[in-house]
Amino acid sequence: MTLETLHTIKGILAGAVVALAVAYWCFDRWRVAKGRLALDAMLILLAAVCAASYFDFGQFPKYRRFMNPHDMFHYYLGSKYSREIGFANLYECVAIATAENHRGEIFHPTIRKMDDYSFVSGKTVLAKADTFKRPFSRERWQEFKKDVRYFESLVTKRHWRGITLDMGYNPTPVWNMTGRFLTNRIPTESAAGMNFLVAIDLILLASMFTAVARTFGWRSGLFTMMFFCTHFCMSYTHIRGGFLRMDWLAFLVMSVCALKKGRHKTAAGLLGYAGMARVFPIIFGFGMGAKFLWSLWRTRRIDRQYVEFFAALALVCAALFAVSAWDDGGLHGWKEFAGKIGVHNAHIAPVRVGFKYVFLMAHTKPSGSWNAYKAEMIRQFDERKAQWWLMIGAALAVSLFAVRKLEDYEALAYGYVPAYFLTAPTFYYHIMMTPLLLLFLPKREQPLRMAGVISMFAVSIMMELLNVFMPLDVFLSFLMSCMLLALCLYCAAAGLAAYPAVAGASPIPAAGPDPLSAHIPGGEKPRKKQ
Repeated sequence: MTLETLHTIKGILAGAVVALAVAYWCFDRWRVAKGRLALDAMLILLAAVCAASYFDFGQFPKYRRFMNPHDMFHYYLGSKYSREIGFANLYECVAIATAENHRGEIFHPTIRKMDDYSFVSGKTVLAKADTFKRPFSRERWQEFKKDVRYFESLVTKRHWRGITLDMGYNPTPVWNMTGRFLTNRIPTESAAGMNFLVAIDLILLASMFTAVARTFGWRSGLFTMMFFCTHFCMSYTHIRGGFLRMDWLAFLVMSVCALKKGRHKTAAGLLGYAGMARVFPIIFGFGMGAKFLWSLWRTRRIDRQYVEFFAALALVCAALFAVSAWDDGGLHGWKEFAGKIGVHNAHIAPVRVGFKYVFLMAHTKPSGSWNAYKAEMIRQFDERKAQWWLMIGAALAVSLFAVRKLEDYEALAYGYVPAYFLTAPTFYYHIMMTPLLLLFLPKREQPLRMAGVISMFAVSIMMELLNVFMPLDVFLSFLMSCMLLALCLYCAAAGLAAYPAVAGASPIPAAGPDPLSAHIPGGEKPRKKQ
């Protein structure tokens, strides 16, 4: 099964999910009871097929296994040997270890440097081998060479030669602390151990979908799972099948669920970890900050729930920062990370998505070298930064008004909108729109919210099908940025048009009715038309 075939199948599956959601909506709107059990059976069956699609139906066209060796290579080696290589020297040490494993043969003719993303020759790196090996003890270097040999065995020779051209290892010191704890206790020769590392994400995802089901109803849990499994951002292997790559997403979605249940401190703790593990999730707190300001403006008093939320958020972030610095033996890890992520954020790449690329109109393939194109894009962005910040300010101002009538959990879910404008990550990180689905899904009996659900699936469907006919490059990434911009504008409009949130509204009970089966006020079950 080819990747193009999988894109087509996932696009069709997502379309079937939309059709089923519309069918539920029609049944509820006209209070049709007959056939609802059949609809539920179809939902369960479709959910099972969508779950299988997440695992490529067992085909795995790229690596022939669910484990993603390219991503595991970066996050296993990067965390396990972070004390020796930091954030900067992974590729150089891998090139040296590979050469030693192959009796001096240079396998990596070109290596990307992490301080400025320029390139250096393998010969130059090997000439400085003693410098790069100095932080290792003799035993640790031998273990590093063994681990390098393991990852080399998982990919083709061509892939291994190019593995040092990527953009390195980019998690925060908080994630690195967690990853290092695990990888130093699980050797690469343990197949069960390596499978466990891959399974951690699956456990977190299952917990995430369970939290949605317990909070908003089992049908909502299944629809969220189907959205995730068929989404274009998960169609490639980039972070799928990796090691602890979905922790931030699971905690972010569970934070939304905790807010719906009125557990503000728990929600803050979950958001705090997500933000300290991957930085950009902290932007999702924008909506809660806006709600706090609106509450202060309307009542002229400080709402205790918001104080507890932000106090808990600050406490968790500070504690994680302090523990990670202690574990690193100082602040050097955070300083190195800040420099690395600064270079990473300023970089222009063909598969990045966000408002920045719409602003730059980065939709044309470079006619000359990629480096010249990248330099031109960076120059244009630097020259137009004042205009950029004015537009960002306008978007945030609109969002400030858009969240004022939303419930707290909806305001947190709305956080994808400011995240879209403020960041431009590689396309697969836009799976962060999963929490945004919870802005629409729980109240999908309302036409505006149902249209939001359809729109979110539509973006993914269009990308899946477009990618069948065109490569994932500058132009297709630009189209995705434009579609997501339209979605964000719709979110703002839906927020502005929302009914005012009821103060102190009770959360949906864990065992309560799912909006897809009973949305009628007072909890009345749908009746068959007479």
